[in-house]
Order: sequence, then C-alpha cells, then structure tokens
Amino acid sequence: MLRTSTLAIACVISWVIFALPSSGGDAPVATLRGHWDDGRTVEYRVVPDARLIFPNGDAAVTTADKPSKWQNPANPFAKKVDFVTVSDMQKRFSVAGVVFGDEMFIFDEFLCGQNGETMTRLMLATGTAPKNSGEALRLASVFLSLSNYSFEDPARFIASRRDDLPKEADHRPGLKIADLLGIWHAPQASESPFGYEVDLFTMYPDLNVEHWRLTIGSRGVTELLNRSDSATYKTFAQPTGPTKITFQLGGVVANGFTEDGGMTDIRGWVASDGPGIGRVHYYFKLRENADKLVQQLLNSAIATIDSGAWLDSDGNVAGKQWTIVLPTPDKTHLMADDVFREDADPNVLVISCPCLRNLLASRN
Repeated sequence: MLRTSTLAIACVISWVIFALPSSGGDAPVATLRGHWDDGRTVEYRVVPDARLIFPNGDAAVTTADKPSKWQNPANPFAKKVDFVTVSDMQKRFSVAGVVFGDEMFIFDEFLCGQNGETMTRLMLATGTAPKNSGEALRLASVFLSLSNYSFEDPARFIASRRDDLPKEADHRPGLKIADLLGIWHAPQASESPFGYEVDLFTMYPDLNVEHWRLTIGSRGVTELLNRSDSATYKTFAQPTGPTKITFQLGGVVANGFTEDGGMTDIRGWVASDGPGIGRVHYYFKLRENADKLVQQLLNSAIATIDSGAWLDSDGNVAGKQWTIVLPTPDKTHLMADDVFREDADPNVLVISCPCLRNLLASRN
C-alpha cells in the first residue's frame, strides 16, 4: 500500500495560476470577449487573468438580477456598475462578475486569496470608498456576496443576531455551538489607519459558520481572515500578518463503499484561512472501475493545470496524477481537484477544495 499524505504530495506546478496583471506599464492586459444574451459582443479588460477557465477568450454574459432584489440594495455602488454572471460558452459553470465600462471583474471562491485584490481594483476604478462604518459594512457584504455567495442577499448569510446561527440540533460535524457563542458577535466596523476594520460572521444553509476579518477603505479591500468556525477554532493562532495556511483534521471522517464492493476512506480538513479540503480514497476491486472514475473526472474538467507521475513518500513512481478544475454540481462555482491513480492496485485518491490556492497549499 502507498504511504500517501494529504498534506505532503510530491508534485510541482510550474505555471503561475491566475496571475494578476502587474502594475508595470509594459504588462500585458488580459482580455475576454463577452457574448451577451441580447446578441452583443463586447471585448473587456478582465481582472484577474481568466485564461485558465476561458482558454479561448470567450464567455457568455448575462445580467444578474439578484442584487436588485436585496433587502438593502448595493447603492450607490450599484448605480455605477452592472452585475453579471459569466459562463463558459458551453454553460458548464458560472461565476460572479461586475462590468464597469470596458472592464470586467470576476469573483469566485475558487479565487480565494485574489478576490480582495479584484475588489480593490474595482473600487479604485469606480472611485468607491466607505465614508463611515455603515458604508464599510455594506461594501463588505457586497464583496462577500460576489466572492462567495453567488449574488445571494447579504441579509440571508450575514449573522446579525444570535438566532441566525445554527441550532444545536442541526447536524454539523465538529461544530459545537457552545464554543461558537463564546466568540460570535454581530457585524462590527471600526476605524483604522487604512479605513475600517470589518469583523463579521456568515451563516448559510448547509454550510459552516465562517468568520471574516478584512480591511476596507480608500485603498480597497484586504482579506485578513476567512475561517470556518468549529470546535477546532481555538487551536488556530490569531494571525498578525501573512501566514502559512495550515490544516487540521475536522468535519467529516467516514467510510463507504465503491460500486464494485470496495471501500472508500473519506476525510476532511479545516483550513486556518479559507475553505478546507476533502479527501476520498477509493479502494476499488476492479481496475476498470478505477479507470472509469478517473476518466469521468478528466472528461468533466474545465481545465487541466498539471499532470505527471505520482510519487510516493520515498520518491518512487507509484502512478499518475492530475490537477484539474471542475464545475460544482450546481454549476454556480468552480473547484480544484488533485486526482491520483495508483499503478499497482485499482486505487484512486481525490483531494478537493473550492479554492485553488488552498489545494496547492495543502501539499506543503
């Protein structure tokens, strides 16, 4: 049997994914042809560089009407921009977008770690900055709706009252409400040298509570922390600056069965910042079923970032590995998978994360 480690996998990615355009004058500007449902085709400068998920430079663009129905509309910011959903031409996935003039800004949890920079570029382009704590909280809620909640009304996912938190009877593995209540508070915004420090919790059906800390001001948005809160919360040190993302076993730990009567080993890890990772190790009985699963994943991929030999912990070739980008089942987000197929036995290891940055960080 292979000695596999979810947090130490011998793979090297040589290409920088979603590199934001440099501020240097000679830096190339990424463009995207937006094909609107009314027949228009408009070429946009796009942030971040989205060539990974739109390799042909074409995207389907549709007006997003959800923001107009929010309890507290995103005015006056909303009057300056158009909220849109951006899909590949085959409509295999969609992400949140904002159009301002000839610029398009793309957001998704898949881009965690970059969404703050994208919001900063958007705020600078539109001349948007909060003038008081209320505006800071409002801009923060718009940012979270774009980056993580697919244009959902912030009133539905920001925990403003204790009653907004999940009840003790809710089945949320690893989440202890008693621990959470000791740290939870209503949304807060306080002045800082760079604008406002915003500290809030979000809660959404079937998702863990998340704790957000960010700075928002005339310089844009800086994400300081996005952490799923559970019984493991207190084990993470409070960050004082950029820190290495760490993982701790938590959430789902289970076993199951493959279609041919083999076993599956299912585990989840909580991240110190951003989404955690999940791992499913399939121990098939038949090689053809292992190959079938791998082929299904590769056929569903929006993009293949990397592929090559899978090395075991001793540095020996044990099989083959792929890093791929997939749409979520509801097609509203993207996710990243590391897929490993073993040569000696019909085993497949799949490590998944909604955020590409965190999937790559899990290897170290």
